[in-house]
Amino acid sequence: MTLSRVKLEAFEADVEREERISLDAAELEAAQLAAYEKGYAAGWDDCGASKLTEEASLRAEIQKGLQDLIKDHGKLRQKFLDATESLLKVMLEKMMPKIRRVSIEEFIIQNLDDILAENENSICVTVHPDMTEVVKSIVSGNIDHVRILEDASYDTGQVEISFGDGGISADFERIFSDFPIVTKMDELQIGQDHG
Repeated sequence: MTLSRVKLEAFEADVEREERISLDAAELEAAQLAAYEKGYAAGWDDCGASKLTEEASLRAEIQKGLQDLIKDHGKLRQKFLDATESLLKVMLEKMMPKIRRVSIEEFIIQNLDDILAENENSICVTVHPDMTEVVKSIVSGNIDHVRILEDASYDTGQVEISFGDGGISADFERIFSDFPIVTKMDELQIGQDHG
């Protein structure tokens, strides 16, 4: 078996061979210097573009970090305010009965001595049944002149001292319910910038 070589026809146009350019030493040095300066300038341009890209990326990263920090601060602030509001409500729920009782005691103590000094008549103190023992402990020394009435229609914070033709009363339930206690903590300007 013999191998024969097939010759294929070339359809390409004849490529002209590049001509060699000959330069003298001064021209060659000038061309090399121009190429060096062109490469050096391209390097600086690449470096400048790279620095601008890096700065833009860094700015974007810092901006995103600040936005995340602001969001986190807002969430933490809200959690703090919610927890504080809950704590305040629990404290008030536990303290209000004691505050109410002490207020009634002070009201009776402050007024009872003056009323007893001015009136020889019997004095009547009307309170809610839950407050009877409190009033009894206050008037224990004057039990002959003071009559204690229980009235279930009274709130636990209501007290009335009546005598002769007059009387005085106080509704600590209403006073404390109207007391301007902030229950919505988000109304407070905690941590807000001034300006």
